[in-house]
Formats: sequence, C-alpha cells, structure tokens
Amino acid sequence: GRVAVCTAAGDVLAERMIESAIGSGPRVVLDRVHKVLERLLRQTGRDRTTLRGVGVGVPGPVDHQTGRIARSISMPGWDDYPVADHIHDLYGVPVAVDNDANLLGLGEQAAIYPDAHLLLFVKVGTGIGASIVVDGRLLRGRDAAEGDIGHAKIVGGEEVCSCGEVGCLAASASGRAMVRDLNRLGHQLHTSRDVVSLVRRG
Repeated sequence: GRVAVCTAAGDVLAERMIESAIGSGPRVVLDRVHKVLERLLRQTGRDRTTLRGVGVGVPGPVDHQTGRIARSISMPGWDDYPVADHIHDLYGVPVAVDNDANLLGLGEQAAIYPDAHLLLFVKVGTGIGASIVVDGRLLRGRDAAEGDIGHAKIVGGEEVCSCGEVGCLAASASGRAMVRDLNRLGHQLHTSRDVVSLVRRG
C-alpha cells in the first residue's frame, strides 16, 4: 500500500510504499499505517495538529456512510470493522473510507479528465476492481458491491479463485493470477509489484 501526506490541493509532500498483508487483520495493518503516517508528518516538519482529514482506500467493499468494511472475500477478518472510527480515534479529524478503485476513479476523473461525462476506471492489483464516475459523482450500487468485477464469471475460465469459486475474472487476469502464471513459466515472483518490476526490465 501507499501512505502519503498531501496538501488540500492534492500536492504530495511525502509518501512511502509499505507492505501490508491484508490478511493480518485490521489492527495490525492500521497500526502500521499509523506509524508510517506519523513518520511522514515528522519528515515534512508538521505535527498531527496540522492534519485536517484522512482518506483511506481499501481493497474491498465499504459502507461509505459508516466507514465500516462490508462483508468481503478479499479482506478476511475485516467484516464490519470500523476503519473510520479507528482512524478518527487516533487523529480526531474527518475520515473518509472507501474502496480503493472508487477513490482512484474519482482521482483520475478530477485530475486527468475533469470534463468527462462518463469514466470507467479498472484497477488491476492483487485482485480486480472498477469504478464508474458520472458527471463527477461515483455511481454506487447495492450492498457496497459496485465495481466488484473481480468475481464476475468469464466463459472458459478454469482457474480456482481465492474466493473458492472457479472461473472468476480475478482468477485469470489479476496480479495474483499473473504471479501464478509467470511462476509456472519459471520465474520466482511473490507479488504483483514483482510483475511490474519484471515488465520494467523488459
């Protein structure tokens, strides 16, 4: 994941990539994020009193009204966890929590395509997610599952997905799937970041 300190205009003052095994649970992951954020604040010469808000993107469905994680295949052990309340208790500032693909789609629309009437954003990471932005507003479906295309079934798919089903899009086309397929070809990769490094090396 990525932790960053930004201005209200979105200029990044400091950032750091961190390894965060989502399966280790919310307290472990959020404690790691908290420590890194504190370090970044010190690095920029700011303290927590200058913080005006926190945005958190997670790789699963979120009840955006409450900031709680909805029931999620991709985030075992996080069901109904109050991420927004957890962060608010640490910093006492407004906290926005949403699915990472939703936030990335909104950011892409605002920063790159501000005049676009309709934007479809697809995120391929460990899994696959998507968001739809219409006139600058995120299209939200029922049960916080909008854009959860990774578990859509594809014709001819035979690989077993992390959810236990056969034929999910993520089982054939996600970062996890690319790691698996490249290892079958003789590479020794562990994460989707390793796949990106391999691509950059040609």
